[in-house]
Amino acid sequence: MLKDALRQLDHSTRRQLITNAAKACLGVSVVGGMNWASSAVAADSAAPAPNKKHAKSVIYIYMTGGMSHIDTWDPKPGADTAGEFEAIKTNVKGVQVSAQFNLIAKHLDKMCLIRSMNSSQGAHDRAQYLMHTSYAPLASVKHPGIGPWLHRLGGRHNEKLPGSVIVGGHRDASAGVLGSAFEPITIGNPQAGLQNAKLRMSDSEFEHRRGLLNSLDQSFRTRYPQDAVTTYTRFYQEAVDLIKSEDVKAFDISGEPQAVKAAYGANNFGMGLLLARRLVEHGVRYVEVTIGGWDTHQENFDALETRLPPVNQGIAALLDDLSKKGLLNDVLVAQASDFGRTPRINERNGRDHYPRVFTTMLAGGGVKGGQVYGASDDKGAAVKDNPVTPQDFNATIAYALGLPHDKQVFSKIGRPFTLADQGKPVTAIF
Repeated sequence: MLKDALRQLDHSTRRQLITNAAKACLGVSVVGGMNWASSAVAADSAAPAPNKKHAKSVIYIYMTGGMSHIDTWDPKPGADTAGEFEAIKTNVKGVQVSAQFNLIAKHLDKMCLIRSMNSSQGAHDRAQYLMHTSYAPLASVKHPGIGPWLHRLGGRHNEKLPGSVIVGGHRDASAGVLGSAFEPITIGNPQAGLQNAKLRMSDSEFEHRRGLLNSLDQSFRTRYPQDAVTTYTRFYQEAVDLIKSEDVKAFDISGEPQAVKAAYGANNFGMGLLLARRLVEHGVRYVEVTIGGWDTHQENFDALETRLPPVNQGIAALLDDLSKKGLLNDVLVAQASDFGRTPRINERNGRDHYPRVFTTMLAGGGVKGGQVYGASDDKGAAVKDNPVTPQDFNATIAYALGLPHDKQVFSKIGRPFTLADQGKPVTAIF
């Protein structure tokens, strides 16, 4: 019997069966993971946070591996920890950054540097998990990333597009206990955009097959209304809606003027930021762009001379672009990393893991530009004042969007979770 046979299949096999059936009958193939929920399912009725002039979307830039704070956002000229890069003035009086950020230096008036970040985690996997979820990893539960949380608490701005998109991919950005309805989609190559998002037949033939499939499936859906069946039914409906809508063009950067592409930089990071700008412009609530290569235990300065130029160019272009388009108040730009690097330069001319103090950046989205919040000491070795944790940082992102960072959501077994755990938003920067 069909019922007995289906019960013998594991979850992944049942999922593949549904996927293959849709491809065969509907002629549609969309990148995996696009099972987002409608805003009616996603939205919470909880009262918004006190921030009245809140942002609409977030572009979250994540440096995987632990970016050196002293060699980027928090230089220490004259100290024995300063390293090989000079410090330069910015367009904000009294604020300096690394000479490797000469383009970004012209946009400090749009930014807030949080120079007093500190983390309890000094290993990459655990630190990345904490930054993305506000929790230390546990074997018994998968905590949600920031994007799924924002989708869950605030719904979608555009019914045709997903709540969150990850450009470059990061395993800690998943929906976890929130469920597959809030899972982000992942774009590997920003220049390729959303793959296989088109019909493989005429519209009339597609609708004919779709009608036949619906007729065949109706009795099955009625008899077996399990979560897996309803979720994938909704997924394919929304996938069809997307590929037949005008909004799918948001994933295609090929039509952008060459001058704009050149401003961002001819590399995956720059193109990822350009794609992020297009997506938030079309109503995607959260876009994360990741760039690796920051684990500089050896030859730190040689590695950063290669790694920092695309970041310098890309972030400067993004802030300039958002500002010119009048989007900077509506979009919060956040940048973070696993942790900082040691003030001491090791025997391999590198810097090691250092969670005791590091720097993050926020811009736009109601944040007052041209400021530094918190400070490290004169060697960049410890927090001097106003410490900020990853939980506080995530609470601040939620606050910027007018969403409740302390709203409890319960897992299927009744365990409560919040976006920021015990974190508190840094409201002074708004």
